[in-house]
Amino acid sequence: MEVDYALLRTIHRILRQLNDLNDRLEKGPRQIAIAERAEDAFVKDLQDVKETRLKSRMAADEKQLQLREREARIEELKSKRNGVASNREYQLLNEQISADQQANAVLSDEILELLEKIENLDAAVVQSETNLDKAQQETKKVEERINAEMASLESECERVGQELAENESCLPGEIKVEYHRVVEKRGEETFAETDLNTCGRCFTLITPQTQSELLMKQSVLCKSCGSILYIKENTALPS
Repeated sequence: MEVDYALLRTIHRILRQLNDLNDRLEKGPRQIAIAERAEDAFVKDLQDVKETRLKSRMAADEKQLQLREREARIEELKSKRNGVASNREYQLLNEQISADQQANAVLSDEILELLEKIENLDAAVVQSETNLDKAQQETKKVEERINAEMASLESECERVGQELAENESCLPGEIKVEYHRVVEKRGEETFAETDLNTCGRCFTLITPQTQSELLMKQSVLCKSCGSILYIKENTALPS
């Protein structure tokens, strides 16, 4: 029984089409995952900025508390200084007051730096929230687009699958058995076209015996890669 190479070409085309559709179906979830990872990165950035701001505020609050305690102690030392009986004690209190005042000056500078840092962090939080909002909107857009594409691709896969089944049913018995044996594992690589010189898949040279079998439209496997061979459309045949 002669093999209809036009039928093999059609089935091979359909298998390639199905392979492309399945690749696109697999890419959809990956695109959503990429968008979600980008969103997660902005979530992490916002959390880090907020945590840094919180720590800075706690540090500023602690230093302001220290400042108030020292200021209260300075006032207490000044009051105590007014009631001392000796110059030595007066001098010691002056030195202590001066040391606390210098320490407070340093604390005040540190507090101002922290407050300035907090102000910048407030702006950074706002920016991070904006970035996150944009990322969330982008994720939503990607999900909506991919879900719409997936529905269309699944419908197309079903249609092409039906077309494949219709053409597979036309395969002659001797090739149908070999075809079903390998197609589940190899997909479109089940077939390979040839110009009667080389295998279109592995590019192994076609032997004269194989060429003769092809010209007689027999079911032929490539001796190198095992693909079912068919003559390429519009191939010039020997007279």
